[in-house]
Amino acid sequence: MKRTPARMGRSRLSVAALAVTALLAGGPALGQPGSRLPVAEGLWVDTGTACESATQAYVHRGNRFGHVYFYGPDRSMGPSLEVEEVGHVSDGRDGFTVVNDGPIEVAAGRDRQMIVRAYSLVEGEVWRETLRLCSLESFSPRMRAALSPYAVAETGERSPNPPGDAQRWQTARVAEGGLGAYVAGPQAVPVTVLRCEGGTAVLHLNLAGLSATAPQAVEFVGSASGRRAGLTVSRNRQTGHWSAAAGAEVIGLLAGTDPSAELRIAGRALASLSLAGSSAAIGQALSDCPSEAGRAAATTAAASGVAPAPPLGLVPGHYVQEGSPCGRPEGGVFYYDGRRWGLIYPENGLEALAPVGRPVRTGAGWEMEDGLLVEMLSPTRMRWTYEETAPPMRLCPAAQIPAGLRVP
Repeated sequence: MKRTPARMGRSRLSVAALAVTALLAGGPALGQPGSRLPVAEGLWVDTGTACESATQAYVHRGNRFGHVYFYGPDRSMGPSLEVEEVGHVSDGRDGFTVVNDGPIEVAAGRDRQMIVRAYSLVEGEVWRETLRLCSLESFSPRMRAALSPYAVAETGERSPNPPGDAQRWQTARVAEGGLGAYVAGPQAVPVTVLRCEGGTAVLHLNLAGLSATAPQAVEFVGSASGRRAGLTVSRNRQTGHWSAAAGAEVIGLLAGTDPSAELRIAGRALASLSLAGSSAAIGQALSDCPSEAGRAAATTAAASGVAPAPPLGLVPGHYVQEGSPCGRPEGGVFYYDGRRWGLIYPENGLEALAPVGRPVRTGAGWEMEDGLLVEMLSPTRMRWTYEETAPPMRLCPAAQIPAGLRVP
């Protein structure tokens, strides 16, 4: 599910956004100025959840809008900070405001409430949530810590700036309708962009000051893990920027758990790139890219370090058919958390969940007690067979799954 925010005045266009536009000159135009959303700034929680027990909240602050949440078993992982700049807003149906190009839309509800929904021109309304404002002080200590950078004081004065745009991965809309994930960096590498082009994940680098014309060997080294991944980039003679198809290893490192990565060229350290927010941004930008690299980005972002759970050996979470958007899954949602599992469809909802029980190992998979066979293709990919074999399914971030199909 794409989550993006609200107001973007020309004077507040970030240096990063301008750098991205320049990097992709002659191609996509990223993010035009937008207008304020029709709801108050603040921290928003589902009306059925007490502020102090909330593990997820929407944020609306100035030109930023999005979702902050904990995930995994007992919400022990996170937080995931999916708070981004808006590219533009437009009028939707039923009085809703479309954030960027959808599917997320917002509207003002009764009694100062906010309504958030996913809307498809083909399927209509997919899901909706009704939310109310909560003060920062009303949240639990760990939610308060996660939300404090985005809090708005009751006086209307904003708290100190949230994590800097220039050091955090974000997404921006491109002309063809897709998303690009980008981060601004130091002077040597002003901006780095990942986007899906013709079904392939492509990395773009603005290597300022590099006068070479021959292809260059680039290597990323994780600051905490020491993990290495490399590729060879070529220079665009017209723009002077460098790019290459990004393999699963490169994307897995950039979207992984390291706080930063050192960028090296021909073995020489050139710059350190922040990886803050990279899992969410890259996962969103490449979630529908059909290449292996695109799938690696989506699953890495969804897993974010969560270990596979026995007995099936899958990372806990929601799985949808590959090629199907997480927010509009085809063929239902497969859910597994080590204790429960189920094939969830709109007509059966969470009633489909059942205890994992004692599945039997059979060849490449596990036979569940009702006879369904689950085959693990990787810790974040699987497929099931019951009379017929379904297409492979990939792990999706819980926040992108429609509410009616999402296990809380």
